[in-house]
Amino acid sequence: MYLSNKTASKIHNLILRNLIDFTIEKFGTIDILFLSAGVSAHMMFEDMKDLKAFEKLMQINFFGMIYPTKYAMPYLKQSRGQIVAMSSFSGEIGLP
Repeated sequence: MYLSNKTASKIHNLILRNLIDFTIEKFGTIDILFLSAGVSAHMMFEDMKDLKAFEKLMQINFFGMIYPTKYAMPYLKQSRGQIVAMSSFSGEIGLP
């Protein structure tokens, strides 16, 4: 079954929101939000024929950090919690 990027994104966001809701139900608070999402293109930009790959990269690398932060923020403020964002070396130098 094929899901469009838009549909997959909505499902992914629903899962993230449910994860935050479940965490609050189970533990009552969020003290630390650990963000560790990332993938690489593994090809040179000029060799890319379809820029849709960048949409997927942004969905994972950027929005994969934005949405959980947005959903957890009220609870992090309440607990005076912290956000930890982890990156890989390939995010630092890029991989062809």
